[in-house]
Amino acid sequence: MTRSKAAHFTSIAYSADGKCVLAADKTRFVCIYEIEHRILIRQIQISHNRSLDGIVDHYDYRRETEWGPIDTMDFSDEDDDDDEQKKSRFDTSLPGVTSGKFKMANNRKAIEVFDIKFSPSSRQWACCTTEGMAIYSLDGQVTGQALFDPYQLDLDITTKSVIDTLNEKQYLKALIMSLRLNEDSITSQVFESIPYDHIKLLSAEIHENYLIRLVGFISRYMSKPVASPQVHFTSLWVNCILNTHGQFFKNNSTAVAIPFRVFQKYFIKTQEDLSTMCNTNTATLTYLSNTESQREINFGTKTTKTLTTINKHNKNTEQNEQEEDDSDENTNLPGWG
Repeated sequence: MTRSKAAHFTSIAYSADGKCVLAADKTRFVCIYEIEHRILIRQIQISHNRSLDGIVDHYDYRRETEWGPIDTMDFSDEDDDDDEQKKSRFDTSLPGVTSGKFKMANNRKAIEVFDIKFSPSSRQWACCTTEGMAIYSLDGQVTGQALFDPYQLDLDITTKSVIDTLNEKQYLKALIMSLRLNEDSITSQVFESIPYDHIKLLSAEIHENYLIRLVGFISRYMSKPVASPQVHFTSLWVNCILNTHGQFFKNNSTAVAIPFRVFQKYFIKTQEDLSTMCNTNTATLTYLSNTESQREINFGTKTTKTLTTINKHNKNTEQNEQEEDDSDENTNLPGWG
């Protein structure tokens, strides 16, 4: 069987929208296929390390002689070596043999892809290889990075100083310090502690140097695995920042393209969730209202029937009493009895 017929993929991953699939095997390539038309979009080489097996496709014929490969020849001048020492200098391995006496004496690692995954946004993907994990991004940088990446950091900015500034209710200073420290856990604590009525003022006073970092943090805050219940709080932040610094974002659209896509995805999902909830509540309230109206109608009909019966009974009673009175008067007339 030829290699082309025996080749197969050992790891695949589908994108979130189901339009593309990643495929990899025990080679140095990762393939991206478009599912609908079944075409190969791109073939990416994950390593160029020549110390690994599987990187070089072509054999070096310059090391081949008419007596065999030059690496298997003994060029020593010693004649008193025993047979075992002579055998140790010769390569007795056979191609394809992995165990036993004639196994290939090659201790080099082979390039291989063990697993591969898409990100939830389908803008990035990662693969675990012989050399470690590699991350590829369509946008040129990885979003949601949790690495320690400080900005304009000095000795006065520490976790303790940020918390102390927050306790003193200096919200703008604490927010800027946390953005410079670039620890999402600390920034989240400061962000959630800012009062609702201070958001508009703080968004207007924050310097443009920190705007890209701020919108990047808000996008990561919205994309947390456990969604934040503060929908209106984060929406107000985004609204105030865009209204105040719209021209800055327009001039730096490339730098904020990823966070803005996260904003759009978050708001669309929130709108869908709220719409579903409102439609369900509306249907429930309509059902309860109709049920109550039907009960009132049924009760009113029953009450009307009861009142009609009572009135009819009262009328019959009055007629009987009137007849009795008339008979008594006729009995007392002269000539009767």
